[in-house]
Amino acid sequence: MEAIWKAILGVFISSMIIFSGIAILGANHAAALAESYLYAAANEISASNFAEPVRLEKIADARARNYLLSIQLVGGEQEQSFYTNYAILTMEYPYDIPLIGLHRIQTKQLIVY
Repeated sequence: MEAIWKAILGVFISSMIIFSGIAILGANHAAALAESYLYAAANEISASNFAEPVRLEKIADARARNYLLSIQLVGGEQEQSFYTNYAILTMEYPYDIPLIGLHRIQTKQLIVY
C-alpha cells in the first residue's frame, strides 16, 4: 500500500513540474514575441526616418496586440524647425503565468537611430 501512495505522489509531483514548465515556456514565448515585435517596429520607424504616419500605425498595431508602445523623439531645433536625432521606444507587455498566479507588466526600452 505504501508503494501505491508513493507512486501517486510521484505522478502528481511530476505532472505539476511538467505543467509549470509548460506555463513558463508559454510566458517566455509570449515575451519573445513582444520583443521581436518591438525590434521590427523599431526597424520600420527608423527606415521611415521617424515619419509620423508610421509611428502612429505602429502604436495602433501594438495596442491591437495588447502592448503599450510609446515613442519619444529626441532631437534639436535648427532655424525654426525640429529635427530628430533618435527616438526612444518604450513598450509594455503582459507577462503571465496563470498556474502560479503571476501577472506582471514587463517594460522594454529601445533607442532607435
